Amino acid sequence: MSNTEVTTTDAFISYSRSNLDFVEQLASELAASGKEPWFDKSDVPLRGIPAGSEWWHEIEQGIEAADNFVFIISPQSVVSPYCNAEIAHAVEHSKRKIPIMLYGEDEASALGEITQAINAIPDEELIPEAIFVPERDLKKLVHRNWQRISAVQYIPFKSHDDWMKPTQELISALEQDIERVRALNELQRNAATWERQERSSSFLLRGEALREAEALITESVGQDPEPSPLQSEYVAAGRRDENRRRRITVGGVIASIMLIVAAIVTAIIIQTNAVQERSLMERNAAEERANLQATAVEDQAIIASTAVAAEAEAQLRRQQAEEALRVALSRQLAAQSAIQLDRQLDLALLLSVEAVRMDDTIEARSSLLDALSRSGALDSFLYGPDNFIQSLAFSPDGDLVASGVCLEEEYFGLTRCVKGGVFLWDINTRQLVDILEVGHVGNVPSLAFIPDGRLLAVGGCHEEGVMGGPVTKCVQGAVELWDVTTMTMDGPPLIGHRNESAYTANLVDHLTFSPDGRWLAASGTIFKDGWQDTITFWDLETRQPVSEPFIPSDFLSDLAFNPPGNLFAVSSSFDDAITLWPFS
Repeated sequence: MSNTEVTTTDAFISYSRSNLDFVEQLASELAASGKEPWFDKSDVPLRGIPAGSEWWHEIEQGIEAADNFVFIISPQSVVSPYCNAEIAHAVEHSKRKIPIMLYGEDEASALGEITQAINAIPDEELIPEAIFVPERDLKKLVHRNWQRISAVQYIPFKSHDDWMKPTQELISALEQDIERVRALNELQRNAATWERQERSSSFLLRGEALREAEALITESVGQDPEPSPLQSEYVAAGRRDENRRRRITVGGVIASIMLIVAAIVTAIIIQTNAVQERSLMERNAAEERANLQATAVEDQAIIASTAVAAEAEAQLRRQQAEEALRVALSRQLAAQSAIQLDRQLDLALLLSVEAVRMDDTIEARSSLLDALSRSGALDSFLYGPDNFIQSLAFSPDGDLVASGVCLEEEYFGLTRCVKGGVFLWDINTRQLVDILEVGHVGNVPSLAFIPDGRLLAVGGCHEEGVMGGPVTKCVQGAVELWDVTTMTMDGPPLIGHRNESAYTANLVDHLTFSPDGRWLAASGTIFKDGWQDTITFWDLETRQPVSEPFIPSDFLSDLAFNPPGNLFAVSSSFDDAITLWPFS
């Protein structure tokens, strides 16, 4: 293995040797703009390198050290075993993929040549032994990787055109959301170290670092790059270890309290026995004096007052012992609450409340005030089944909140969702009231309540098509309307335009109702003469689209009606602009 240290770079460039001149010029343009690209410039004949050589390890290091993975699309690179191995390694390490389409005069002809090259791969061709990749069947690996690459918007570079505009697009893509991308890369490196150390718990994340990693995983679901399986396992292992440590801590607290209780109870028993023995001795002495001589009235009064005093003293000591027990327990609970403030806020709050209930000491009050001051505006946690949430919507009256989740997953190298659903929570009781098993395949990316609150619109993919092996694509987006008063679907789904393209999905990823509840706007992405974001307007009285899909701009990120309902706003992540359209 090579001992060469690979420094962090802005991009790893994967390409076919037939495109070397283009790559060298592109790398020069990026370097002039302050970016640091990495690409294999070795002239060693690759097919002659034996298994176990340092060459492939250096390629892997270059990919792992890069913030982005840039792939040069050409008929040669798409079927290259080396390029496909590089793509597979980039996916394994959760790298953001930025494809570049290099073509001559006709973009469509270039796509046709790529399809012909893929179809021409012999069924029996294998990946060379010099490359370390789990999938050895070249044809299967090419189909899987082409589905991954073609699902991302590529940047077109025409051979004889001015490259200034596409180069600027590439630089913008490299810088987009870079903090999240770098955080994922750092998480991947930590996870890889954990894996190399045989998953030792000493390499797991804890405390604030673990909570930040969990938030990063949640934020990155459905984005590019998505969290890798190793990253998800690493963070989940950290959470399990944190929970185990918390249980041990709570167990220690309980054991300490039990020891204190046992000590105080022992003290009470000893003191009670002493009082009882004293009282017994006094009674025996009085009886003995009575038998020896006649007891005078004065003597009887003395004996009686002594017994009463002894009983009163015993009662006082019992009360003092019980008070001491409550004070000790209260202070112990307050001390444990202070320990948990920066580790587990909800546990700290519970411990401080119990301390005040046990005895209203200064320590108990202080611990409760400290815990409450740390909680900020936190109202409550809604704990449901173990499903990640992709979309949320409040009902207009604020009584319900809906969350789009995955109800069923399957694993083909990567985990994918095969059945979506919606959880409905009652905000007043903080309880899960129902689970809507919708008809979508895959996740539920969009939810919206109608203004009167009776209907909930659920957007997603209605039908998938097979691209090859386990790889699928969405060919039919749809919106289901659910009546939340009866928890039943209100009529058949609203089925949009069908997408037969081999390159992209057509699921419904944004929804919004007009203020009067008459119209529903639903957006999705299709491939038709290039990538296009579309919006379909539905008339909810007829349950029919009012026109052909509306194409407002590239890279649509959100949409909304204004309160009067006469304007429609569309935001674009490509040019950071909001476009207003009259709606009538």
